[in-house]
Amino acid sequence: MYKIKTNKIKKYIKINKLTDKEFCSLCNISMNTLQKIMNNKVDWVALFKISIVMKIHIIDLLKK
Repeated sequence: MYKIKTNKIKKYIKINKLTDKEFCSLCNISMNTLQKIMNNKVDWVALFKISIVMKIHIIDLLKK
């Protein structure tokens, strides 16, 4: 079972001075989806979209 490195997402949002809503718009995901991810509920499609916006590999968002 994988867990999500939510701290990387939070750090990206903070460094780029984005609101959660702005980040969701960039990633084309809903606020509800972001909240699920922040609660470590894996949504592979959303994680893929987030990794594209953050310009990192999806595996960099996961920990075992």
